[in-house]
Amino acid sequence: LELFYFYLITTLSIWVPGLGRDVPSVININTSFSYLLESSNLWYGRLGHVNYGSLRRLINMECLPKFDIDLNYKYEICVEAKLSKTSFHSIERSTEPLELIHSDICDFKSIQTRGGKKYFITFRDDYARYSYVCLIRTKDEVLETFIQYKNEVENQLGKKIKKLRSDRGGEYESSFGEFCKEHGIIHQTTAPYSLQQNGIAEKKSRTLKEKKNAMLISSVLPQNLWEKQYFLLILF
Repeated sequence: LELFYFYLITTLSIWVPGLGRDVPSVININTSFSYLLESSNLWYGRLGHVNYGSLRRLINMECLPKFDIDLNYKYEICVEAKLSKTSFHSIERSTEPLELIHSDICDFKSIQTRGGKKYFITFRDDYARYSYVCLIRTKDEVLETFIQYKNEVENQLGKKIKKLRSDRGGEYESSFGEFCKEHGIIHQTTAPYSLQQNGIAEKKSRTLKEKKNAMLISSVLPQNLWEKQYFLLILF
């Protein structure tokens, strides 16, 4: 059990209630069996299999210890967790915040978390690429979550949301569409089976799922613990 706690704290950087943030005293970190070398593969796994460019930036910002990055190393879990289609050509980007917001709702292998959450919804600004991600229990909470996001960003930036782009899911129709009309928001919907038309939001959802999938595969933890990795993943 002590070795398991040591693995959570040192390898996955998970805080264990009741143990504080230090390694348990029963484990002597000075002994050879518990000595860990800082490496690109270690931090690569800790940060949800983030790209090497982000690792370099974190090293330059002195957020991570210095270590060599082996660009020729192929991580098998990444191949398993991040398979995707070839990307489409990009289009012209917005010129100011809140001019266009991309939104998408997604689940994680239809697995419900221990907290009862099944979906996560993203709102991503086309200009700043700032992402707002929230976990929800049912798709009925989409409108309530959007209202919360709208009030926050409009109050902080002193601007109004002009357009919102989403797929044609039922959660974005009826009452959601009526709310957009009442507040002068142009609701753009994609054509059926054309995910590339809402590629900004779709890519963000895919990236979050890939990172969570990679971390769960490498840690061999239960699938319903994906909620615990959520706040770490949205930062990178």
